[in-house]
Amino acid sequence: MQEPKQELEQTESLFKTEMHIRIAEQNLEVEREESEILQKNLIDVSVQLEEIKSPLFMTSVKKGVFNVLVKI
Repeated sequence: MQEPKQELEQTESLFKTEMHIRIAEQNLEVEREESEILQKNLIDVSVQLEEIKSPLFMTSVKKGVFNVLVKI
């Protein structure tokens, strides 16, 4: 049979290990959520970039007071 002090130390060690595991699981969940947000932001930026890259050009109206921005 183990001495009470040794048994207490093992119990404390197991408790600390379990707490570390729980904290690690919580950190993983937070990182997963952050990753999902970053992926969504990346998709949004990609869409915006495609919109910016679409051909834009300026054309002048004859007798020129107005410039017209034409997006194709």
